[in-house]
Amino acid sequence: MKQYITLVGALIVVIVLNCIQVTFLKNTGTNMLNTLNTIASNIEEEKFVEAKEQADELKKEWEKVKVRWDILTEHDDVEELESHLASIDMYIRNEEKTDGQVEVAVLKQRIAHIIQNETLSFATIF
Repeated sequence: MKQYITLVGALIVVIVLNCIQVTFLKNTGTNMLNTLNTIASNIEEEKFVEAKEQADELKKEWEKVKVRWDILTEHDDVEELESHLASIDMYIRNEEKTDGQVEVAVLKQRIAHIIQNETLSFATIF
C-alpha cells in the first residue's frame, strides 16, 4: 500500500511541476508573441524605428526568461529562438520589410510550437 501512495504522490508532484512549467512558458511566450505582433505591424507599416524599439524590448524580455526556457525546453529550441531574434534585429536595422516579416512569422510559429510540445498530454507522453 505504501508503494502505491508513494507512486501516486510522485505522479502528483510531476503533474503539478508540469502545470507550473507550462504556465510559465505560456505566460512568457504569450508576452513575446504580443510583442512580435507589434513588431510585425510596425514592419508592415514600415515604421522601422518603432519596430527596432520593440525588438530591443523583446530582447530584454528574452534575456530575463532565457535561462528558465533553457531548463524547461530543449536547448536546440532556445538556440533557434536566439538565432531568429538576431535575424529580426538585423532585418529591422537594414529596413528589409519582407525578410523581417518572414523571420517574425517563423519566430512566432516556433514559440507556439515549443509551448505546445511542452504541454503535458497523452500525445507528448506516448
